[in-house]
Amino acid sequence: MKMLRTAACVGFALSVVACGPKATKDECSNACNYLYQLQHGSQPAKTAEPDIQKVNESFDKQIQAIDAEKAAALATMDQEFQAKLKGIKKPADKKKAETENEAAKKAKDDEFAAKRQGLDEKKAQEIKQAEDLAASFQAKAAEEKLSVVNTCTDQCVNQGYKKSKVECQLKALNLDEFNKC
Repeated sequence: MKMLRTAACVGFALSVVACGPKATKDECSNACNYLYQLQHGSQPAKTAEPDIQKVNESFDKQIQAIDAEKAAALATMDQEFQAKLKGIKKPADKKKAETENEAAKKAKDDEFAAKRQGLDEKKAQEIKQAEDLAASFQAKAAEEKLSVVNTCTDQCVNQGYKKSKVECQLKALNLDEFNKC
């Protein structure tokens, strides 16, 4: 009789383990998210920062060149004006020359401002393209992750994974330990 009771207890214990509670969809989803994280590591999604930095560096060089060209052109105009001014004796002629010089400098300044504005607009367009591309990569990565996790979750639920298996998977420190569960 004692043997029969022991056998019944062992049989009951085995049936409880074999027929233990099944994992919920949320528990399966957590395990699948964790599996995805283990498989893909902590690799960050592509961001726009490296591309934006390249755009900034490229355009900064061009802007510096335009600014240097502008400074040289204005310096040359100032030198020519000073030389011209030395030859003028009448105050009315000097005033007229100064007005003409200011107008010429403003025209030159406007010319370089237009070049600079064109570069600024092109730079903004290229930065926007880099941001849009990075956003599309991030959206695609998120969509892929969602698809993989949903497929895994469905498999976990449909195959009736036990709660103990899912708990073991969530405690795994690496992919090998996860797969051993």
